[in-house]
Amino acid sequence: FSQNLPDPDYDRLLVFVVVIVSESLIPVNDLLINVTFPFGINTKQLKVSGTTLPSYSPFLPPSSISQLMLVDNPMRQNLAFNFNLSYKQINADGNEMVFNYNDDISQIPVK
Repeated sequence: FSQNLPDPDYDRLLVFVVVIVSESLIPVNDLLINVTFPFGINTKQLKVSGTTLPSYSPFLPPSSISQLMLVDNPMRQNLAFNFNLSYKQINADGNEMVFNYNDDISQIPVK
């Protein structure tokens, strides 16, 4: 998250940058990022830069998907949140594989 703040009155505002890179030899499709914060924390998730990642090539720099999240923490409390990452891949047999990853992140310090 961001360390520099635009104004001392807005020290409750945090900016998270989510960047996803794939090193899979199979392309990633329908990628979805969902983040939930506790009640009382206001968030705005800006539009994600894309939903697909091409297969990894060692000769090219890896493609990435990024998203900005603005978090207003009026109580200036340590943050905890839950995120869900889901995506699809089609294997060599033509079968669609769906992956879901859920996790809780706790105790992100706020200065």
